[in-house]
This record gives sequence, C-alpha cells and structure tokens, in this order.
Amino acid sequence: MMSVEYEPIQWPNENEGHVVLLDVCSHLEAGREPFPAIMAAVETLEPGQVLFLRAPFEPLPLYSVMAGKGFVRQSRKATDEKGGDCWEVLFCRNYATMDSSKADSEPTGDDEPLEEGLVEIELRGVEPPEQTERVLRTLDGMRYDDVLLVHDDGEPERFYRVLTERGFSHRAERNSENDWLIRIWRNR
Repeated sequence: MMSVEYEPIQWPNENEGHVVLLDVCSHLEAGREPFPAIMAAVETLEPGQVLFLRAPFEPLPLYSVMAGKGFVRQSRKATDEKGGDCWEVLFCRNYATMDSSKADSEPTGDDEPLEEGLVEIELRGVEPPEQTERVLRTLDGMRYDDVLLVHDDGEPERFYRVLTERGFSHRAERNSENDWLIRIWRNR
C-alpha cells in the first residue's frame, strides 16, 4: 500500500494533438466572461481529446458543471508566463458516465486496482472541514486509477455529495463504533 506521498500527476504537453489549451486569463483581464469560451471549447472536443484550462484562480464552480457534462478533472496550482500564480485544470471525458450500468459500480475483477495503486490517509481526530480538504487535496494529486482508503472515526457523509459531483464513488465500512474505512475511486 502507498502512503500519501504519491507520484505527481503526469500532465500532458500542451502542444500534444489531443490537448485543447484554453487560457482564460486574457478573457478576465479584458473584462470578458470566460464561461462561453469554455463551453465552446468543450463542444469542439473530439473523442480522446482533453481540455487543458488555465485560469488566474481555481474555477471551483466549473467543476460541478463539467462533472454534469460527464467530465472528470485534475487540477494544480502553477505559475503563468509572467511569473504569477494561476491554476491549471485538465478535463477528461469520463466515459463510464455514458454507460449508467457502470458509472456507480465499484471496480471489480480486471478493473480492480493493484495494491500499488492504493493511497491511504488517516483522518481520525481531524475536524470535519479539514477532513474534506485533505481528501480533496489527496484526490487531486492521485493518478487516474488510484484508490483512496480513508480511516475516519465516523462516517463522513458530509463530503459524499462533493465526491459524486467530482466524478468519484465510495463505499464506507464500519469496523467499530469509532473506526470507519472509506474507499474512494474515480468512476470509470
């Protein structure tokens, strides 16, 4: 089993043919709303292409919109060409959401991740707002097929909705009164 020190995300080169780059920093600097440009870029994506979005802030409201359109995402804080802070978000189609019979199913058989694809974090004794932040930060840095095992002292129902919106499924097992194991994986 891996600890929370996992490999960094393998980000594609923005010049690769399957990557559609959209930098909305210039839209915002010019006072234009970037949402129409983002949706136009999404409409042009061909099968196998990904949207590489660069923004001056983390586009949190966009995550649920894109999840509703069948996309999963990975995000990271980066530095723009001028040396300022920006966010880069990679949106990929979640093909499992197109087949509702597989979207909410837990991986089994050949789909079951190998032991090396497990990331484990300890949340017992951590306050709820920090728990959610730690889980989301960890998920953002995981590889696509990794599975997160969360040890908690209660069932964290408070962030199940957020997981679903971001394209993840989960299963919680109660081992004892104050010992829960929550397994979180990306919908396939």
